[in-house]
Amino acid sequence: ARFRFFLMLRWAVAMLGLHAFGYFVLHTMTTQTLWTIPTSVDTLLLDLEHCNVIIVSGGSQRGEVTLQHWNFLGESSVREQGGGVARVQAHMSALMPMFRCLVTVQHPP
Repeated sequence: ARFRFFLMLRWAVAMLGLHAFGYFVLHTMTTQTLWTIPTSVDTLLLDLEHCNVIIVSGGSQRGEVTLQHWNFLGESSVREQGGGVARVQAHMSALMPMFRCLVTVQHPP
């Protein structure tokens, strides 16, 4: 078997292109927001559609909310409404159920 330079070159270019596409998808088409819950907030309202929720106890002394979503499928926000209430909103499209948002709520111990 002889060495085929152009076959190896095509394979290398294809792998580089695949890597670049993965970087583009993960870094420009998704958004991750980290929000530290202020001490004035007593109640956290979750208004979510087509999202996975993970609730974790412990960790830092103040609570945190991490919100990850696809930019092209919906919108998300975390707002303090006053009166000790904060609202986490994320609405993802149901057209592609495999692309869901992820909300992680970490509350203090």
